[in-house]
Amino acid sequence: MRLFTSYRDDFHGLFVLYDFPSRSSSGPLSALPRASAKRALELGAHHLHNRPSHDVSIGLVFVGRQFSVARIDRAGAAFSPMRKLKEKDGLEVLVRVVRSLKQGPQPDPKNPPRMVHTREIWELPKDE
Repeated sequence: MRLFTSYRDDFHGLFVLYDFPSRSSSGPLSALPRASAKRALELGAHHLHNRPSHDVSIGLVFVGRQFSVARIDRAGAAFSPMRKLKEKDGLEVLVRVVRSLKQGPQPDPKNPPRMVHTREIWELPKDE
């Protein structure tokens, strides 16, 4: 039996899924367990359904002492490889992910965002 608990932060558009397996041998340690991936997809789909203006939902999936980052959009989902929290590189990746999610998207000084209007909103597309 697995115990799932989840926390959703509506302001930042982030959800976190904690999956505590009943024992260490109940799931693969190198790949994201199927039950955790399915639950993360459900949370991401629910998150996007309630926010039609959001294009993507980012999630952190914790399985025991490992974690994976999930990127879920309306076309599907992508999961990062599982990282161990005890290893230095895994902890560094987690800190970088949390910092970047907290700060939000940063503008690139070499490629500034620009507004491009192709047609007015009330204008109907022309038949070609």
